[in-house]
Amino acid sequence: MHPQGASVRSAHWLIVALALSACAPDPQESPQKRNTASPSTSSGSSTSSSTSTSTAATTTPQTTYDCTVAPDPGPFQIDSYDIHTQEDFDFSQSGFLIYQETSANAIVGVDKSNTLSVLSPGAAGDPRGIHGLSDGRIAIMSIWDGTINVADPASGGIFAITTGLDWPNGIDIGANDRLYFSTYGELGWTDIDGGNFQVVHTFGGNENGNGVALAPGETKLTVAVNQNYQDTVFVSLELLGPDDWGNATIDHSINGFFSAIEYDICGNLYTVDYYSGALYRLKPDGVIELLADLGPTGSYSAMRFGPGHSGWERDRLYVSRRSDEVYEVYIGIPGVPHPTTP
Repeated sequence: MHPQGASVRSAHWLIVALALSACAPDPQESPQKRNTASPSTSSGSSTSSSTSTSTAATTTPQTTYDCTVAPDPGPFQIDSYDIHTQEDFDFSQSGFLIYQETSANAIVGVDKSNTLSVLSPGAAGDPRGIHGLSDGRIAIMSIWDGTINVADPASGGIFAITTGLDWPNGIDIGANDRLYFSTYGELGWTDIDGGNFQVVHTFGGNENGNGVALAPGETKLTVAVNQNYQDTVFVSLELLGPDDWGNATIDHSINGFFSAIEYDICGNLYTVDYYSGALYRLKPDGVIELLADLGPTGSYSAMRFGPGHSGWERDRLYVSRRSDEVYEVYIGIPGVPHPTTP
């Protein structure tokens, strides 16, 4: 979720078809999987990795992990997919990796059985946040008009649940599809029907809210806060009771611009350098581990753990290099459950 609108490179040949497609699945060829070299380890060395041999339909819905065991520091198996996401992406109940194709003004999805589909033919421009919901719908945040919208692929409809936000920029979904969001000025939540709304934190004048992530059990809400677009602090609020949040505290700080964050089930936080692709694990004890150097330089704007269905594994972290490719990094620890996790 970069603070400035990056220029979108020329759309590939699929976009012409996408712009003309209806909501029904489009059987055209999907982006292809590519093998990628292994990253550096936490000590900075580099090693070649094995490549994935799993089939597209295979899913391992790992739901448990012994968090008393030290996590693997890598090197990790990494694969790359020729998927050209925009600012953000997520996964849908129907098994797609979903994102907005701005050239076609449509929400599209790619699954692991070589199917590319248009899920919603019309959506707000330049969505800085997108997230699949438990009922098959898709939440979308548009930075330029300050709205949070919900698209329904089944009906083709799209409607706004919240308006008037100050540049909404990050999103996560909790129980009952409650939507947590950051804007350039605030951190808050709204129920998916728009009936309840709360701002839980206001950022300082030189700060901009970015990626948002809920800790295991939804006991903590964390946001990546960019200070003058040069340094990043990871600010958390503890849940004290129903709709009652504590004061904001800084868990970690890193030099550089980091916009995407995700938790695993053990409370480790993951983030990636927007420009270099350096992937880090921020542990609850304050230790920061360098896990991978995804490279080459680009716009690493989003990451998600897989939902544990349709071939998108829960113990894999999917990281987007905007407009170029999506990396699948084998972490070995399941992510916090997705709204569509079985």
